[in-house]
Amino acid sequence: RTQPITMSDGEQRQSILVAKLDHMAEMAPLNDGRMGAQLVAVGDGVFLLFGGSKEYADQDGTINPTPSGFSSVMEINIGSPDTSLAFESVGEMPPRDGGTGSCDDRVCDRVNFSATLLTKPHDDKGKVLVMGGAYDYLGSKDVSASGFLWDPTTHTAEVLEGNDAQLLSPTFMHTATEGPQGNVVFAGGSSDSNVDNTFYARSDVEIYDPFTRELSLASGTAQGMLIWHSAARLS
Repeated sequence: RTQPITMSDGEQRQSILVAKLDHMAEMAPLNDGRMGAQLVAVGDGVFLLFGGSKEYADQDGTINPTPSGFSSVMEINIGSPDTSLAFESVGEMPPRDGGTGSCDDRVCDRVNFSATLLTKPHDDKGKVLVMGGAYDYLGSKDVSASGFLWDPTTHTAEVLEGNDAQLLSPTFMHTATEGPQGNVVFAGGSSDSNVDNTFYARSDVEIYDPFTRELSLASGTAQGMLIWHSAARLS
């Protein structure tokens, strides 16, 4: 129950089955389906659901994103027998451009980003690192290079400031994997797409240092362009 979980890209899920040793229960469904969202287990049976989008096209058979995105952060606690199996809103993500202003005009909606629980010993241990993402599911508008740290205990976001705290290029559909020393490895993704659904995949690998809160480009690149890929630590 305390390992990170990521919603499958391109698929909508409105309910989640929770298995225990002696029974199985179904969480109360979300009001809307989510795709391109991130579900992160932060410990003690508590899960956070970040962002996502309800849809990516305005009508069947077109590639013309008119998304119904989300900026919300929602929480569910399955570790306490006294809580209902329902998500509750606990806050909003900051604007995609790295600012700290209001969320008017959907500037805080974020889809196909990464959300990584930081588990190693440093000042930000226990926080969730959120990076990149886009305004809509296909990334045709306002792809982000910025990130923030979400504190599950206070339900507040701290925007990562400075150019060294941003990805090299605006990126969505990438992967983020925490290494054994606490560094987070960002691989691939796309920097943009167009109305013909053409993605501009990346081969870059970047490394986030949680002690300095800065990103640097790895000495090597991935073997080919990476998009719709997976990544896992082997130890």
